[in-house]
Amino acid sequence: MPNKNTDHEFRQFLSRGEAATLLGMLAAIFSLFLPWERHTMPASMMLPISAVYVHDISVTYSGINTTAHWPVMICGIGCSMMLLWTPNLKNRLTIGLGQGVLAGICLIMSFLHFAFLPGVILGCVGGILMTYGAVDRYSAAESGNIG
Repeated sequence: MPNKNTDHEFRQFLSRGEAATLLGMLAAIFSLFLPWERHTMPASMMLPISAVYVHDISVTYSGINTTAHWPVMICGIGCSMMLLWTPNLKNRLTIGLGQGVLAGICLIMSFLHFAFLPGVILGCVGGILMTYGAVDRYSAAESGNIG
């Protein structure tokens, strides 16, 4: 909506792609604090004393304790940092490709660790939202409908 005193147009607060990217980043980062892996330890590995009855136990690891920690965190934050640049007709390919690659890495890391655990499922949702945000921002810049 243009201001009557100036000829500048004000930009809306968040576009659909920007909101999806930020929600995806929050989901991906928050997923690292939820369970990502579950391992079952046999009784023979737990105690050296064989006279005590010990059954197998299941150990659950959060995303912070897995190999997905750094790639998901760095790519999630990097994907959201791509929102600092407004795409236009000249730089839309660079911004869209960078944001899409970072979002894709988050999504691939979630798929590589896929299990029916809340952290992995939330990581997949976050990667999908960030990928959708990258595609939406790229297509909005392509049509000239930025903001």
